[in-house]
Amino acid sequence: MTEAHAGAREQVLAAAEAIWQRVRRTELDRVAVLESATAALQAGRLDEDGRARAEREAHKIAGSPGRSATDGRPRSPGSWSRSSRPGAPTGTRRCSPATW
Repeated sequence: MTEAHAGAREQVLAAAEAIWQRVRRTELDRVAVLESATAALQAGRLDEDGRARAEREAHKIAGSPGRSATDGRPRSPGSWSRSSRPGAPTGTRRCSPATW
């Protein structure tokens, strides 16, 4: 790697870190909403308001910078919202900040 490439790489990493620090709390709060809704769904007590809120937060996460289906996270927002519908299978996987 050339010195110019190394410098550019460091700038990109610093910019990504700055963005993460700015949005971290909001993103983790969104994940917490999904975790809570998932637990309620598995317990059979997810109401329509909770489902709608979780679906909104899932779509906000999906629209966040750098998100893609190949980034290794266990669930996509679309699959969460489909699995939260009445009558859908309840065998969901957890989406946790620890997986980021």
